[in-house]
Amino acid sequence: MRVAIGRCATRDGDEVVAIPDSRVHLLSALLPLAGVGAAARSLPDVLAGGDAEVDRIEAAVRWAEESGVEAAPGGRPLWYERSAVDRTGRDGTSGPRLRAPITLANEVHCFGDIFLSHLGNNPVPERVGIFNKLTADVVGPWEPIVRPRVHEGNMVGGTELAIVIGRRGRYWTPAEVRDAILGYSVLNDVTLRGLHPQLGPTLKTFESSAPLGPYLVPRRYVADPHAVGLKMRLDGREIQDGNTRDMRFDLFDSVAELSKWHTLNPGDVIATGDIGSRENLPPGSVVECEVEGVGVLANPVVMG
Repeated sequence: MRVAIGRCATRDGDEVVAIPDSRVHLLSALLPLAGVGAAARSLPDVLAGGDAEVDRIEAAVRWAEESGVEAAPGGRPLWYERSAVDRTGRDGTSGPRLRAPITLANEVHCFGDIFLSHLGNNPVPERVGIFNKLTADVVGPWEPIVRPRVHEGNMVGGTELAIVIGRRGRYWTPAEVRDAILGYSVLNDVTLRGLHPQLGPTLKTFESSAPLGPYLVPRRYVADPHAVGLKMRLDGREIQDGNTRDMRFDLFDSVAELSKWHTLNPGDVIATGDIGSRENLPPGSVVECEVEGVGVLANPVVMG
């Protein structure tokens, strides 16, 4: 039983949730009732618990599935139907909805120059490129990607495998990186093409430029992050089809390089690059980013 971990907006506020398949379990209610201890207070706290916390969550979900209990004392629900949560996000109706699996206290680091197909006619760098997106620019599943009305060029996307860090550290070796990764998610690297250099925004950093989600999948369920498919669809039409096996740099080496310059913390996200695209994302369209074995992240595109 594969159990993903995410965040869900509910009437009681944001909740850390476990998603085995067709249900979205509220960990704050489920874990104590299942007899496996109190729930961690925040998503970074859950991630910092590492494999032991994933074990605990899996045990609680198994208990819920086998016991048939649907509510905590007082009538608080233990879970929502996944289809209802997805429908809320897709249709914009009121109700629980998945949010991006990150907090404002975390950072979004990005790798560039990973795929030769993304470089075009530009020189081939000898080392991985590193840049950042603002956490405030992250949007979750079915939240809109907003095209800045002042931008006259294309706005493109890129499906990327996103690493989610599970422990604090710096100056890691590649071997230490393997243990520091809690899991994986999906990030769409939305980029403005043809933007002239200017103060303020950049081609990579603007409002809603970092869709992330729909949840994170613990590393135990991704056999080899260096061999997963990357696809993007625009209104159902495939516009990207790649695989992380074509990356020029080892992922663990690249994270080790990043850790030389930044202390990484539980919940930090590292987007690992995409194959490149020149396909414009027009307002009114829906873009889907799929990472094999991780999930599908869908977002509508609107005009700002």
